[in-house]
Amino acid sequence: MIENKPASYEIKKLDEIILRVLQSKELYGLEIIEVVNQASFGHRKINFGSLYPKLRQLERKGLIEGRTKLGATGKGEKQKRYYCLTAFGQKVLNECIEFERRLSASTGIRAASI
Repeated sequence: MIENKPASYEIKKLDEIILRVLQSKELYGLEIIEVVNQASFGHRKINFGSLYPKLRQLERKGLIEGRTKLGATGKGEKQKRYYCLTAFGQKVLNECIEFERRLSASTGIRAASI
């Protein structure tokens, strides 16, 4: 079972960004792109061509979970795939955050953010 995997798991920066975005609530692809673009003031752009393969990869690894549902109003809207963090994904993200904290404490240099 995925939750029994050890938390030490190397992830790339884009993986970490997506996990951080999904930490507080479930979102669909376009919302993830908008949050990242807003948070980075447009300096870190994610496009659909790189996001969706990455979401599928994170889902296969058990870090996120996707489910298809109707849009907010449910009236004639297209179904959307919403993504949320799994317990394993939260463990991995916590490890990344803790590493940044320890690195910052030992070097006095704040780790790069989004």
